[in-house]
Amino acid sequence: MRTSNKRELMRKSLFMLMFLLTSLALKAQSPDPNFHIYLAFGQSNMEGQGPIEEEDRNVPSNVKVLWSSTASDVADEIRNTGKWYTAVPPLSHRYGKLGVAEYFGRKLSEELGKSITIGIINVSVAGASISLFDKDTYADYINNMGSATWLTQRIDAYGGNPYGRLIEMAKLAQKEGVIKGIIMHQGETDMNDGEWPSKVKKVYNDIINDLNLGNDIPLLAGEALRTGVGRTANTNIAKLPKQNSNFYVVSSEGFNQALGDGQNLHFTSAEYRSFGIRYAEKMIEVLGDKIRTVAGDVNNDGSVTMADANMVVNYFLATDKNSISGFNKEAGDVNNDGDISMADANAIVNLFLGTGN
Repeated sequence: MRTSNKRELMRKSLFMLMFLLTSLALKAQSPDPNFHIYLAFGQSNMEGQGPIEEEDRNVPSNVKVLWSSTASDVADEIRNTGKWYTAVPPLSHRYGKLGVAEYFGRKLSEELGKSITIGIINVSVAGASISLFDKDTYADYINNMGSATWLTQRIDAYGGNPYGRLIEMAKLAQKEGVIKGIIMHQGETDMNDGEWPSKVKKVYNDIINDLNLGNDIPLLAGEALRTGVGRTANTNIAKLPKQNSNFYVVSSEGFNQALGDGQNLHFTSAEYRSFGIRYAEKMIEVLGDKIRTVAGDVNNDGSVTMADANMVVNYFLATDKNSISGFNKEAGDVNNDGDISMADANAIVNLFLGTGN
């Protein structure tokens, strides 16, 4: 009996050694399932128009922004295109201020915990039509939009092609994390265009196809300021859920102050904070356990360690799967293939090597 136990222990030890060596070789190739990426796009309210105050500069270290604009000196640092930074506003470009994306990320971090890293990619252009984000029509739109310097500056900050920059940055982010959803605030410029909902659907479909995403990626669209000059855009926004079952509307009810910039389009900084929280609450409602479970934490102790990898090995080798008590199957299926296998143990070792203490 003792000899049999020793052999079993040796067998499991060899398995773990094999996984450790394989993980060392493949570590850099595997995206972190606990690094959740969100794409953000739109016009001025996503770009950010609210004054940035001291409370907005205190950002959790696990909330990141992938700088998508040209290199800029913002938030007391030089930000380079395609690099991650703590998500101190602005998140869009050097002309931006406080918008809805900042507190969207913070609320997600607050609800999901520090085991999850939140990454935001914000490509937004004040005053832009949805046509600017249509890869097939953006060039014509730019050619016909006139000579507004402020608009040209913002488009140029994204290399002259905001949609192209969004996809470029998203592909870069996919090497490190997993895209979970999309948030947008856009529509005031197109409030009189009855085809706007279908145009949003096209942009969404292009994003899904160009990034090889699944058919369950949600898109959240926020309402326009209900007391503002762009309020009729809400008629179009309300029609979005009919375009796709993955489309949801985030209410702007109660936000009636309007930023004192003379445009009567933008929210106040306090309202941007609250609006971002509403976006996050809706995203959590929609995604549920898809984002609440910490991938790899099969023993539910709050961290991903070699103990979790060992537990997956034991589960895989066990004839009676029910004999492994306290095993979180959802957390164990790290690669989301519907099965618990040695590939999941290998992925957990990768997580441990990349984030373990």
